[in-house]
Amino acid sequence: MAAKIKKETATKAKTAAVTRAKKPKAPAAVKKGGAGVTVKAKDMAIKRAKGLNISIEGLTLADAVRAIQRAEGNFDCFGTAIVYCDQADCCWRFACLTT
Repeated sequence: MAAKIKKETATKAKTAAVTRAKKPKAPAAVKKGGAGVTVKAKDMAIKRAKGLNISIEGLTLADAVRAIQRAEGNFDCFGTAIVYCDQADCCWRFACLTT
């Protein structure tokens, strides 16, 4: 009887391991923001900078977004919030709080 239980347990463990191995993993960008958010924010920054006729070449993402925020007459606060951000309508919020 004990041998049968051990065999069933081993079979279940193997099945579970195979199931986990086949299960597709979510990309890093989906899990915690990550690269996908950064790429989206960079693309958005490039487009907005062109529209405002300002150069963001050679700037980090944070510095580029802050320059755009200043040019638009908004607070230049991208990436400075530690716990809370009261700028609910900010178009950069999706990237600011995840980077």
